[in-house]
Amino acid sequence: MGGTSAGTAVQSSFGMLTGGESYEALKDGSFSSEPSNPDDLSYDIEGGLGLFKTAYLDTHFGARGR
Repeated sequence: MGGTSAGTAVQSSFGMLTGGESYEALKDGSFSSEPSNPDDLSYDIEGGLGLFKTAYLDTHFGARGR
């Protein structure tokens, strides 16, 4: 199984990151629902397909400063 961007992110089994930036996460925390600010760190608590069970997958950590 492989993928880039959303294809990789959806492989996680828990807490799939869905958007946001590091600075806002440090300042305001993270949100499990749709945030009002697109820079707020958000995640889907149910995760993805459950194919990767060891860690979070984040394909935009460099571009978004996470």
